[in-house]
Amino acid sequence: SETMSIGVAISTYNRERCLRDLVDTLPFDKLDYVVVVKDGGEEYEFNDKRVEFIDMLGNHGVSTSKNIGLAMLAKNNIEHMFLLDDDMIVKHDDAFDIYIKTALTTGVYHLLFSRFKNSEMVHSDVIHLDLWTRCCGAFMYVHKGVVRHVGDFDQRFV
Repeated sequence: SETMSIGVAISTYNRERCLRDLVDTLPFDKLDYVVVVKDGGEEYEFNDKRVEFIDMLGNHGVSTSKNIGLAMLAKNNIEHMFLLDDDMIVKHDDAFDIYIKTALTTGVYHLLFSRFKNSEMVHSDVIHLDLWTRCCGAFMYVHKGVVRHVGDFDQRFV
């Protein structure tokens, strides 16, 4: 049987301070693997033994950096994958557990959160879950089976 593993891939470009703030809020005791993919931008050293740091030469776009993050999570046999943008912080140590529990309870294995203004909450009676309209993916959860079945991001969308 497979053990539950949790991993995080952070995409970053030119926001070193934001990245450091985010990494400092991660509950490392609950995470099996963390990778940061820096997609070009300003040169800086990021020496944090808790994360693997990939510094790409040049700017290739968010789809490419997210795909590299997904590939690194898969390479490290991560079951529960989280893709985070660098300009956020994790306010609750149980945030990752909540996403995983929601997925296991509802059968929805791709969830994301960061809502725009004017979003509305709608309730789904089918999956018994409150959903927000107009979401974007600053904090995205995906089960490895979804990535295996659907694939990664279309790199034409930079």
